[in-house]
Amino acid sequence: MHETGIAVEILHTAIGIAEGKASEPNLKLVKVSVAVGELSAVDPELLKHAWHAVVGDSPHFDAILEVRWCPVFRHCPSCNEAKQSGDGSWLQICPDCSGPLAVEGGRELDIESVEFDQTRKAQLQ
Repeated sequence: MHETGIAVEILHTAIGIAEGKASEPNLKLVKVSVAVGELSAVDPELLKHAWHAVVGDSPHFDAILEVRWCPVFRHCPSCNEAKQSGDGSWLQICPDCSGPLAVEGGRELDIESVEFDQTRKAQLQ
């Protein structure tokens, strides 16, 4: 499950952001907000489970991972209509005319914000 590797990188990046903004190192992470796109090949629920496993043995064990789902918008220029792909379908073909769909969004995999408690230090093990 590649979501575990992604969760590890989110944690490392969030800690780096917190340390870069803080006047003191090792501040306690409170929440990390990420955007996950429909085409990113990341399952939000698996990412949340991986997050709990990754932070579980760390000083940031109770930090929350908030995931914002970003759907893809598909439009068929030939039909001039918004289109839906079938569940689990990665093909960007119009289900009506078989023409290529114009695709916008859905590729996000971004850290949007990091919150940390400036009054508490993480208890390093």
